[in-house]
Amino acid sequence: MNSEGTLAQALCAANVLQVVVSDKPDTWFADAENAATLQRLVRKGMVTEDSALHDALHPVFDRLIRLFPLPKEDDQQTEMSGFHQFVQKTVDDGLQNATALRGTLLMLRSIVQVTPERIDPFSAPLMKLLNKLTKEHIQVQSATQGFESGVRLLTSILEISQISVSFLGEQRKYLLAALSQLIEKSKSASLCRCVLEIAREWALHRQESYPTMKEKASILQKMTTFETRGEPLFNSYLGLILEIYTDPSLRRSDLTTKLEQSFLLGCRAREPRTRERFLSLLDGSVPRSLFSRMCYILGVQSWEALADTNWIHVAIHLLLSTVDGDMALGPRPTSSTSNVALHPFLPHLRVADIVQPIQRLVFLDSNVAHETWLSLFPIAWASLSRREQTDTTQHMISLLSKDYHVRQAELRPNIIDTLLAASNLCSPTIVLPPHLVKYLAKTFGAWHAGAEILQTLNSNIKPDHALRDTVSDALVELYAEMAEDDLFYGLWRRRSLHTETNVALAFEQNGMWEHAASMYESAQAKSRAGTLAFSEQEYCLWEDHWILAAEKLQQWDTLYEFARSEGNQELLLESAWRTKNWPESSETLEEQD
Repeated sequence: MNSEGTLAQALCAANVLQVVVSDKPDTWFADAENAATLQRLVRKGMVTEDSALHDALHPVFDRLIRLFPLPKEDDQQTEMSGFHQFVQKTVDDGLQNATALRGTLLMLRSIVQVTPERIDPFSAPLMKLLNKLTKEHIQVQSATQGFESGVRLLTSILEISQISVSFLGEQRKYLLAALSQLIEKSKSASLCRCVLEIAREWALHRQESYPTMKEKASILQKMTTFETRGEPLFNSYLGLILEIYTDPSLRRSDLTTKLEQSFLLGCRAREPRTRERFLSLLDGSVPRSLFSRMCYILGVQSWEALADTNWIHVAIHLLLSTVDGDMALGPRPTSSTSNVALHPFLPHLRVADIVQPIQRLVFLDSNVAHETWLSLFPIAWASLSRREQTDTTQHMISLLSKDYHVRQAELRPNIIDTLLAASNLCSPTIVLPPHLVKYLAKTFGAWHAGAEILQTLNSNIKPDHALRDTVSDALVELYAEMAEDDLFYGLWRRRSLHTETNVALAFEQNGMWEHAASMYESAQAKSRAGTLAFSEQEYCLWEDHWILAAEKLQQWDTLYEFARSEGNQELLLESAWRTKNWPESSETLEEQD
């Protein structure tokens, strides 16, 4: 069929054949003479590159394969053995050599739809072809010529693999690897939807041992990347997650356990109905007591899936659901004229009429959600018993210590700022580790919330308490980072053990750097001579602020020598570039590189 004329005649004949046999019963196809004639007619057309011929002849081929399935290798010879040998050889050659792929894949699909186990001899070349096409697909742009034809071939292979996955054996790992690559890197929406439908079939309808529950969960977890591929695709994925969580047969299964982080993504879906369904399911899965909700929010649930957003709207939803929504919320009877006048116009409200809109609206504005949590959390905290407050504090410390929060360090407000600010408003005070508060304040920009917490701790702790120095250390470092110089000096002058420190800080605060440097030198000399007892923190202050004073006085030669003797590389470089002895210093500086 090399010439256009021959191909046109063949296509015309194929279309006539399709029309003639379309209404024939299976008994007519099963007739030996008819079957022999039909299999001879479809052979050549299925191995061409012409898709129109494939479309015309494939229905005929499909009927033949359903009536005369491909036998096992050791089965006895039949009248259709020649046809079966042709099919096996054609499919094998097509997969091995990547020739006439469309017709080859159509034939293979018909085979596995009837007898999925017959995929076995073709599985290795099929998976090799799949991985080859996958690599080509993810490397080319969607506007490139041939992109869509590649997508169609990949779709055909995936559909074949979906039907016969239980019989792929060791080749299944290559299928899963290709699926993972396509999920993460494919630029084709239609191909991603194909993969999504395969995952839906496996998760909801396939009861066989393979793919395993772990393999299904792994594929579904990787689909969280669909969030960046457009809202329609991501909403379809969230719809599948909802189907899984509402399927009674999958309730509390390994699959739902492994998809917990994917479920949480639905709680921030932009489409309101989808988001409310997820939040409603989450709400129904957590006990409604206040303490249970606090433990769940702060201690039980991992929020890593939402780590790049301020997820406080979910916490607000869960906490507000603890109130009695059926409680009446009408005007109280008073002698106020205004209330009496307005009473006929006010509807009979329930608590739920106020709470439910708040639950829905806080998602829309993170600043409003932040302020709502600052109002809500202290009230919830005050409602807990002392023992429950102790347990909640431990959960709060554990949550604040999680590494994954750093992904939203640049957000304002972020979850750490919200939690710290609310903690500071609680009575009795929530006691958080001072150095944790200092780290969070510096890392997440929660400067004022952190400073207020440490100030509260500092004022409430007794002078002889073991935590006193730790709180003061964290607070003075925070003051220094915030350039709150007066607060820094004031706190150090209250906690310093020696007159020299107090005098030096007073000189420094008034810009008398030479006098301050002299006092710091004197204090260090006395401590080294053993005539002045000192704390580690205070000695570090003397040393650091002597360096600061020397910098202010432009004593870079002195600082250079000091840095060399102490091995302070940062100070060495800082002072070296300000000195003129570059030839002398070049060797030392090169060592620092």
